[in-house]
Amino acid sequence: MTRKSAKPGKRTSPLIWVKQVTLYRSLSPVDEIRTIPFAPGLNIIQGKSDDSAQDFESGHGNGKTTLCRLIRYCLGEKTFGQQHVVEEVRHCFPKGYVGAVVVVDGDEWAVLRKLGTGGRDRVKRGVTLAKLAAAAADQPYTEFLKHVQELVLSGLKHREVLSGGQAVQWSHLLALCSRDQESRYDRFWNVRPARSDSGVTKFTKVDVSLCVRAMLGLLDIREPQILKRQAELDAELGELRDKIKLKAAEPAFHIEQTRKRLRDECEVPGADAAPLDNRVLGNIRQMTEGRISDLEQERAAVEKRIEDLDTQINGATARLNEIHELQEQSDSAKVVTATGTAVLEESVSPESQRQTILEKGFKSCPTGELVSECEMVKKKLADLEGEIAKKPPEGQRRVLRVVQNRDQVETALGTEAKRQEDSLERIRTKLKQLNEAKNDLSDRRRDINNLLKVVPLVTNDLLKWHRVESGEEPNHELAALSSDEQNKQAEVERLKQELSELLVKQNERMEQFRQRFHSIVQQAITGTFKGTVAVDKEEIAFRISRERSLAGEAYETLAVLLADLAILVESSSGSVCHPGLLIHDSPREADLNVRLYERMLDTAFSLMSDAGTTPYQYIVTTTTQPSEALRSADVTKEVLSGGAGSLFRRQLEIAQSDSEQQSLFNDEEGA
Repeated sequence: MTRKSAKPGKRTSPLIWVKQVTLYRSLSPVDEIRTIPFAPGLNIIQGKSDDSAQDFESGHGNGKTTLCRLIRYCLGEKTFGQQHVVEEVRHCFPKGYVGAVVVVDGDEWAVLRKLGTGGRDRVKRGVTLAKLAAAAADQPYTEFLKHVQELVLSGLKHREVLSGGQAVQWSHLLALCSRDQESRYDRFWNVRPARSDSGVTKFTKVDVSLCVRAMLGLLDIREPQILKRQAELDAELGELRDKIKLKAAEPAFHIEQTRKRLRDECEVPGADAAPLDNRVLGNIRQMTEGRISDLEQERAAVEKRIEDLDTQINGATARLNEIHELQEQSDSAKVVTATGTAVLEESVSPESQRQTILEKGFKSCPTGELVSECEMVKKKLADLEGEIAKKPPEGQRRVLRVVQNRDQVETALGTEAKRQEDSLERIRTKLKQLNEAKNDLSDRRRDINNLLKVVPLVTNDLLKWHRVESGEEPNHELAALSSDEQNKQAEVERLKQELSELLVKQNERMEQFRQRFHSIVQQAITGTFKGTVAVDKEEIAFRISRERSLAGEAYETLAVLLADLAILVESSSGSVCHPGLLIHDSPREADLNVRLYERMLDTAFSLMSDAGTTPYQYIVTTTTQPSEALRSADVTKEVLSGGAGSLFRRQLEIAQSDSEQQSLFNDEEGA
């Protein structure tokens, strides 16, 4: 079929509207609780209010808010109430369903969504709810949502208009068309407060404004792009200015650090306070040059002392070598002396013993025999003769006799060796001291050489940072950062100008919408009041004023309600991206004066028809009885009350644990 929404011009019916809502205890078997019919135009759901003592009805707690949430649930929201309400419904109706017939661009869709813990969501185009409940085949619920989103958003030229480049979704438009009752209608942008558990919690003031203006055709695609870029520039400029601040402080930091280094590491006294201007007497350059001169003099003195130590070390080393040679000669003499003594003992002893035995040969032994005849003596003499036979010849024995005197030499050599060892120990100790002193001086010479390199480098670095700080030398990094800041700031100003020009271009269309809101305000109150619409980059604000803006909860609430009505009326234009549906849940309870409330509903009723057609659907729940003209069944679709007259025809309750039931029972017994 030909889509009415695709054609420019006036709509003859809402793009999306609700024809019927039915509650079921179960689908198998089908057990219906209640069916409420709806139609294009004004639809009032009243909560019965009766102040009489016998039949007191407050008008509250009978399911008005739950009905609004169930309609939203059928239109795509993830849940149908605050957590405690969902739990109560699931407890009372574990197999329950909510059904809705939703007309989408002229096509009827039957929608069934589960209320209990079992079952599944289902939809089908062109059938009744009864047929859908009994159908063996249906369509996925996601297909219905996809179709609704594509249809409603088809009028948007660009969807990525929200902050951060996010795209407008059907959930955003549904939120704008069906405010949470918990919002109290206090601010235009407050459509989904977190306490309602609706699942849409990040719909910010900026995004509400952008979404409304996109719906109404009051937003150029460049505007959100500009706003996004402005936000990026704000962040970039913040970071950039932090870097510039650090970079600007860098010369002072480096000057302080290099001064300390000259003072502490390079031992330049007064370097932390010396003037850096070379034209000033006692400046840092003069101080470091004086330090360099002192270091050079110290290095020359150190090198002279190292030369003296080298001379002493060489002399001690030569003396040490001499003593080592004497020790080697003494050790050789000791070897010869020891060998001579051993040979002497071997050559002299056997002969002396033989001579002694021969001299005593004619004497008698204790047995009475001559010694020479004793067998033992004979054996001894034979042994001695054998030993003597092994002796060197006579010439060699003469030499051995000379060696006999070497025992005295050996003693003298031992005494000399002891004296030499003592000298060696003294020389070694002295050499160790000389080498340690030389090493210390060499270390100092290395430190001096290092300082002679470092002092000029650190001085030059200090003076370089001084020139940068004083502006004598360019700070290229700071200049680059500053240039980047200037470019970004220039871009900010350019974007501000472009945004201002865009708003001026949109002013004609905005003026038409302002006039729409203004006329609705005057119709709802009196001709002495004015309705104003203010737009800036963060918010679209609606105000009611007389000579000045009127304060007070009643007028602020009325401004929000009439703003929603003005947007709804604008939706009759095919160029406006709006479903033509509006749901207000108990707006009277937001501190709205009864008379103002009645006039607001009467005005809404009068606005519903346009040249014989009804391109809008406005569903309102209320505890206040509407004016007589709106009490007909054509407008007031249902009157809910307590108990069996409530939405689910019973009081909802939550399951109690055994411990809670026992506690209640005990309390009753105690009473």
